[in-house]
Amino acid sequence: MNYQMPFGKHKGSLIEDVPLSYLEWLLSQDWLKDPMKTEINTFLFNGNFDKLITKMEGIISDGLQSRGMTEGESRSFLLRLYDLRKNNDK
Repeated sequence: MNYQMPFGKHKGSLIEDVPLSYLEWLLSQDWLKDPMKTEINTFLFNGNFDKLITKMEGIISDGLQSRGMTEGESRSFLLRLYDLRKNNDK
């Protein structure tokens, strides 16, 4: 997907490079219309979930390590989160 944000502080950025919090906020706005709404929903919910999780895992891991966890401890923590997610998906 090569959809670029057409407005706002992320104008010109690829949708995959826009923070998830901003995309979620956009979806909550009544004024957001198609095609933007459809593009965001497609990105978030159709095949990009694993890519987003990987991106989030890197951010979480960096944050945990900056709080004193070792790389191994942060990896273990992420694996527990992954297992929880898998169990919730059933």
